[in-house]
Amino acid sequence: MSEAIANVEHEGDGAERTVRADRRRRFDILAIVVLVAVITASWCYANGMSHRTDWQMPLTYKGPYVGRDRSDILVYSAFIRAARDGHFAPFAAKFVPELGAPYDGNWNDWPYLEYVPLYLIGVLARGVGIFSALNIALLFWNCLAGIMFYVVARCRRIDIIWSFIAALAFGLASFIFAQSPDHPMVALCWHVPLLLLVVKWLTDERGVAFGSKRFWVGISVAFIAGLQNPYYSSTFCQLALLTAGAMFLSTRNKGHLIVAACLVGATVAAFVLINLDPWFWQIRLGRNHGAVVRQFQWLEIYALKALDLFIPPLNHQWAAFREVGRWRASVALLHDEGSYLGIIGIAALVLLLVIAIGAAARPDSEKVPQKFCGYSGSFCFTAPADSMRSSVRWASRICERAADSAFSFSQLRSCSRRNGYREKSWDRR
Repeated sequence: MSEAIANVEHEGDGAERTVRADRRRRFDILAIVVLVAVITASWCYANGMSHRTDWQMPLTYKGPYVGRDRSDILVYSAFIRAARDGHFAPFAAKFVPELGAPYDGNWNDWPYLEYVPLYLIGVLARGVGIFSALNIALLFWNCLAGIMFYVVARCRRIDIIWSFIAALAFGLASFIFAQSPDHPMVALCWHVPLLLLVVKWLTDERGVAFGSKRFWVGISVAFIAGLQNPYYSSTFCQLALLTAGAMFLSTRNKGHLIVAACLVGATVAAFVLINLDPWFWQIRLGRNHGAVVRQFQWLEIYALKALDLFIPPLNHQWAAFREVGRWRASVALLHDEGSYLGIIGIAALVLLLVIAIGAAARPDSEKVPQKFCGYSGSFCFTAPADSMRSSVRWASRICERAADSAFSFSQLRSCSRRNGYREKSWDRR
């Protein structure tokens, strides 16, 4: 009799859990719908998309810089038109008959990565036009970024409210707006939350079991990253390898290194796969000595500077902030493109820094927030030396950054040892 009652109670508990799961699922769906609606309305308002004719016009005709046009909007518009006409497809020869008279325009010399999204935009352009397709894609980039951030946050068991707020902030990030439409493939950063989630899995002392669900999800995410912008995929590979190396030094578990090598291998495999066609044509036709070559100095010029995180854009709504942006633009070789954190973002960064310093000053230094360690480590990859005027100075800065990176990951390793404090307390915050 008691067993029967216990079974009935157990079934009741299971039914109650099912009801709660269904309720959470409905709330998640509702949150995503509201998130997309808010991002769409905000994007349309920010870009003046109030009428149907507005969608048929490009968001800009020239670059965001002073002087000679240095935007890529014309290049991407040409890519979309070629894709619309069937001349710019993945894994196929790229000859544009309208260019290069009396011959065809040969675009096979240009190794590229984002063939798939550009081709899909071109397919959409067959029905709605080039600029309408690009505008729709840019709006979709923002919505997709917000949705993916929300999904990852919920996977980390963060409350719906905080997940929604963070996803909204990411979906409407100034960085995405700054890259639109001049660099639409850089604005396609929807997979960045997934990359960070995979790196977070690597910090588990038990490791990611080979062949497990997490392993195959990580491989899929790494492969997708290899098909998209190399800025994100290269940073992901570095973070994965260094995180796995730090965990190996802490646990002596070779599984971390094996999984990280598999993730990097998946990214490299996708990179090679998408570039087979241009490499094949270069081997067949020979090297193009007239092609544009980017010099190493541009890595320094385009690199993230810490000061740029606090410099407002030139079109800021407050005059005092615009003046600061104009001053920076007058002294910088290249104007920054959307690294400004905003007032709330700067306040949050300062608060995180104060908390991290306070935690490090205590005897138990293991309580330094993982978020601060991860932020510091990421900044080390995107911010080379402020100047490369001499090789000695450049080498010394690199050593300093390497030391900072090693310190950050040592703190990250120590933070991962005790899951009780870190995980739940900071995720709730």
